Amino acid sequence: MELRVLEYFLALVQEGSVSGAAEVLHISQPTLSRQLIDLERELGTTLFERGRHGITLTEDGMLLRRRAPQVVDLVHTTKNEVMLNHGVVAGEIRIGCAETQAMDLRARVMRDLKRDHPEVTYRIASSSASQNFPACRSSSRRAIARLAFWVTRGPRARVAGSTS
Repeated sequence: MELRVLEYFLALVQEGSVSGAAEVLHISQPTLSRQLIDLERELGTTLFERGRHGITLTEDGMLLRRRAPQVVDLVHTTKNEVMLNHGVVAGEIRIGCAETQAMDLRARVMRDLKRDHPEVTYRIASSSASQNFPACRSSSRRAIARLAFWVTRGPRARVAGSTS
């Protein structure tokens, strides 16, 4: 089972349709469909039913939906931890925020961090606080805490967003 295909499956679940997932993933629908069919063959089961109004997960599809994020997160976390052992700060920073005047400051901080640490990526969700903060998982909070510690205590310690 390839990590990339698990990520494709999760995009399908998130978007609710093959066409929506293909668009988000920037791949063609036939390519995505072929990958998902291969995944179903590999697992020996049907993961979802295709319909006019999107997909419906089967019982096995629901199981994979529960497990796949754990597998994907574990692989990415492990890769990032190994890279950090070699002085490379890497990983995804998930930001849930409302659109406010602070967007300019956030953009500058993100730009500076990305310049110093090109392996860092961002996933930004813009909505109300009540929608964003319950979505923060404990693993994300731990990763942010480790990154914050590294930025403030690391080899080139500086306040994020400063121009030193």
